[in-house]
Amino acid sequence: MDYLQRLGAWAVANPRAVALLAFAMFVWVAFANCLPSKLFEDSTCTVLLDREGRLLCATIADDGQYRFPASGKVPERFEACICTYEDRYFRYHFGVNPVSVASALRTNYREGRIVRGASTITMQLARLMHKNAPRTFGNKLLEVLWAVRLEVGLSKDSILSLYAAHAPFGGNVVGLDAAAWRYYSTSAEELTWGQMAALCVLPNSPSIIYPGRNGERLRRKRDQLLHRLFVRSLLDSSELELALAEPLPEPAAALPQLAKHLYTRAIRDGKRGKTVTTTIDRRLQQLVEKVVAESATTIAAPNVSAIVASIRSGEVLAYVGNTPGLSSHGAYVDIPSSVRSSASVIKPFLYAAMLEDGLLLPNELVLDVPTKIGNFAPQNASRNFSGVVPASRALAQSLNVPIVRMLRVYGVKLFLDLLRAEGFTTFTRSADYYGLSLILGGGEISLWDLAGAYATLARTVVMYNPQQQGALRTVFPLHYVLKDSVPNAAQSLLGAGASYLTLQALRAVSRPVEEQGWQFFSSSRSVAWKTGTSFGGRDAWTVGVNPEYVIAVWAGNHDGSSVAGLSGVRTAAPIMFNLWSLLPHSQWFAAPVEDLERVPVCAVSGRPPSEACGEVDTVYAPAHRAIYAPCPYHRIVHLDSTGRWRVDASCYPASAILHRSWFILPPAAAWFYSRTHSRYDPLPPYLDGCAMDAGNRSMQFIYPRENAAVVSVPRDLDGQPSSVVFSLAHTDAQQIVYWHLDGEYVGMTSVFHQLALQPNEGKHELVVVDGDGQRASIRFTVRYRAK
Repeated sequence: MDYLQRLGAWAVANPRAVALLAFAMFVWVAFANCLPSKLFEDSTCTVLLDREGRLLCATIADDGQYRFPASGKVPERFEACICTYEDRYFRYHFGVNPVSVASALRTNYREGRIVRGASTITMQLARLMHKNAPRTFGNKLLEVLWAVRLEVGLSKDSILSLYAAHAPFGGNVVGLDAAAWRYYSTSAEELTWGQMAALCVLPNSPSIIYPGRNGERLRRKRDQLLHRLFVRSLLDSSELELALAEPLPEPAAALPQLAKHLYTRAIRDGKRGKTVTTTIDRRLQQLVEKVVAESATTIAAPNVSAIVASIRSGEVLAYVGNTPGLSSHGAYVDIPSSVRSSASVIKPFLYAAMLEDGLLLPNELVLDVPTKIGNFAPQNASRNFSGVVPASRALAQSLNVPIVRMLRVYGVKLFLDLLRAEGFTTFTRSADYYGLSLILGGGEISLWDLAGAYATLARTVVMYNPQQQGALRTVFPLHYVLKDSVPNAAQSLLGAGASYLTLQALRAVSRPVEEQGWQFFSSSRSVAWKTGTSFGGRDAWTVGVNPEYVIAVWAGNHDGSSVAGLSGVRTAAPIMFNLWSLLPHSQWFAAPVEDLERVPVCAVSGRPPSEACGEVDTVYAPAHRAIYAPCPYHRIVHLDSTGRWRVDASCYPASAILHRSWFILPPAAAWFYSRTHSRYDPLPPYLDGCAMDAGNRSMQFIYPRENAAVVSVPRDLDGQPSSVVFSLAHTDAQQIVYWHLDGEYVGMTSVFHQLALQPNEGKHELVVVDGDGQRASIRFTVRYRAK
């Protein structure tokens, strides 16, 4: 208490001294603690690391230096080596080592010249901050002041980390991380004692001694450091012997250039000058790049891109943005970020959506006949028609006509909303803009979104939990930055049951020719996959999933021009299957049994059985208990006792009538179906004197189609209008059909009901009548094409 009283009295008696002391303390606090927010303004390389911290890609910084961003940590071997060589008491001084200063002054005075320095690591860091200013007394004093300031404002670990990131290592190599990769092609954490010692002697005189220059002096300095480490018991005798035997580093090598297009994508995403730890697996990336590069030499398409990602996490494991090694032809175009015609690869989402909404059963027969909706007349790739085909097969074989008819039932707007909800971000136009052609490539997608959407389809099955239905969020985009939180996760509009049945249908897709016999080899994979080829051979797509991975491949010209012979099956699919061989085996998806129910169906039509159906089967369908329409194709037909003629009770004894279930397709569908199904039986003809079933429609026009308003007639080489071939389907192949154009008889046909006519321009009516008196008619307008 007496001491405080005396101190107070002294302060009252010496106000100037108190003010001076307070000012000095203020200056000290401001100088020592108020460090600049950014100590170095130097540009740094953008560094891309894999998920284990291994270098994928880096290029030179804007100022021409190989300078990696500070990592915030240094290896223990670096601290041991650099402190032993440069600043043994680094952990104990306050920025300046008084003992070293006194020793340096004494030695330099005795020698009459500067032969020894006293710079600590902190003082060297201060000099690096000021761009290695000339070594004058004034600059040395500033170094001391800044060193003290750094020691007060930063931790020892931070100072050492900054020094490791900004120390020169010879030539244009700056920082330990850049030096480790440039000289040893490895990370700083993996450097041996010999390698670390060789690097730690470089900052002392980086312009005189560095790999490739003054090798013997470098070896001598390295070996001296290693012996000093041994004396300090930082390595034992065997470690010393091994370290001394290690070769010196070679001149700086080129940095790895893996995932180059992901590197440029990271820069576009605002990560320039930063270290980006990605989700990429470096070994897998190397293998995928090799497969893509080798495959690209065997196909016509110069540009190939591939993505491999995890289903559960959405992490991208390999990213090939364009053909590796390509020096021209759009080599720098990042294909996964580009938008291209979707071709057929979005068809599975329509199939799944219709299953989900109860509008379709998995193997329900859908019509595959000539179709024209307004001005839109879709064609199958084969230019053939099947009449009817199971919906699952229509998907597996990517038949255009049945899928377009399905979309017309489902609705373009609803489908567009679903695609957006499942992760496609590039459908920015209205439903009216896309129309029904949306399902055939009328919209554009990116390879990135495609892989993400298929991953979501598989994830919905893999992560299915009946206790979490309504809360499970499986829709989120792919991501390539490790430890990124999953953004904007949402619930899928597709249930696990519908998704599983869709994947089952895609599993049945026929493999490319190169994969024939795949199921007999140990390397075979259970993969659900889909291909697509855009109009004009511009884009070849293939995407495949199993419970663990998604692989998406695109091939074509970067500028969207056509490639002769390009197709998803022949061009992109073989590459995808080669990539599957790089991944571990996986079991097939477990069926989400709580989201599926068994539904009895007609074994032929795939629809719930009517009373007329014969054989009944059961199939799995999504468990939403929708009321499906019964089979429309089976009817009870009344036959005479021989089974050859149709009859009814008005013309034949009721007791003798045979009642048979008969599979009856619409006329056009029956005509095409019977061409590939020899066992399809047309309806028997009526027995003479028996009335016809007025409700039966046995004839249907194939061309012109019944809703076609205009028939466009081309001209011959001499300018004359060509003939128009009119076609008709009849359920009874033996019937004779009589043709009348505008009320005038023009001919008759049997078996193959086709007739060539040359109608004048204008409106016409064509009427056909068969031997039983049944009629069919069509109205149309003929227009001649200009030459």
